[in-house]
This record gives sequence, structure tokens and C-alpha cells, in this order.
Amino acid sequence: GMAPPQQQQMQVLQQQPPQQNQQALQESVALNNTLIEERGAAIQAISGEVEALGELFVEVAHLVDAQSAPLDQFGDDVAKAHAATVAANRELERAANQKGCAIA
Repeated sequence: GMAPPQQQQMQVLQQQPPQQNQQALQESVALNNTLIEERGAAIQAISGEVEALGELFVEVAHLVDAQSAPLDQFGDDVAKAHAATVAANRELERAANQKGCAIA
């Protein structure tokens, strides 16, 4: 099968003269350091985005919580209006029945 990249890199380094070997090793270390720095920067960026997303969720939770009281009040008002309408209908029926009885 195929050798892993690190093993291939070691084989190439072993086949080169010592001076080239040293230079190749330094280039490899420099490349690895660059990759580590880039990944570190990417991780920091992602961390910042996750933190901002967390803050957004907190804000949405506050908005939902703030709207629950007015919605509860609206529901109460609708229930009271319904009860008042039912009572008014009863009064109208009573009045109509009394008027009807008086005419008959």
C-alpha cells in the first residue's frame, strides 16, 4: 500500500545529502508553523462566531419572554370580551322574550 505522507517525507529526507536534508527540514517546519498559525486563526474566528451566535440566542430568548406578557394580556382581554358578549346575548334574548310575551 501507500506510505503515509510523513513516512514519505522522511524517506525523501533520508535520500538527500545532509545540507539539503537540513534545508528541507527547515522548510517543512516553516510550512507546519504556517499551517498551525492559520488553523489557530481559523479556530479563533469560529470561536468568535459561536460566541456571537450565543448572544443572538440570548437576545431572541429575551424578545420571546418580553412578548409573552402582552400575549397573555391579549388572551385575557379576548376571554373577557367573549364572556361579555355571551352575557349581552343573554340579556338581548331575555329582553326579546319579555317583549314577545308582552305583545302576545
